[in-house]
Amino acid sequence: LRTALPRPALLTAAVWSVGAYGEGDFRLAQPSSRYTGFMLRLLKSPTVSDLDLLSIQAYDAGPTFDPLQAWHAYRALWNGPLALGLAVQRDGGTGPFPTVPEAELLARTVASDPLGGMMIYPVLGIPDGRGSANRPDGLGLAKAMCRGMRLIRCDSEGL
Repeated sequence: LRTALPRPALLTAAVWSVGAYGEGDFRLAQPSSRYTGFMLRLLKSPTVSDLDLLSIQAYDAGPTFDPLQAWHAYRALWNGPLALGLAVQRDGGTGPFPTVPEAELLARTVASDPLGGMMIYPVLGIPDGRGSANRPDGLGLAKAMCRGMRLIRCDSEGL
């Protein structure tokens, strides 16, 4: 792909929540699933240098999944730009679904990494038709992430 799409074109990969689990400090990381370690082979191959960004799908791994643990597992193997993706509560989603304070805290931690970023899925999602601090919609998560990353004008409607 890199040959067909030379830089400055970006090659990114959305990576599975538990894809960097299964060895080292994360050998026994939970939850375990059929996707545990799914990304290890790529992350250790020379081909990984063709990628410009990894985006952790830190959701749909169940309520016991810890997005920050996944962040650290990927960071242990990848030194490039890394985004942590959080989910808006939605039908069929299995969580975790962060509250506004939890999303701010995760964003603050990610922002301490100069190559860290955040994403939301689905950005236009609205849980049960409306959002709240305990069940934020996509805009509520975006504002929380913005504040956590210490950006400006986070609470404006134009965000």
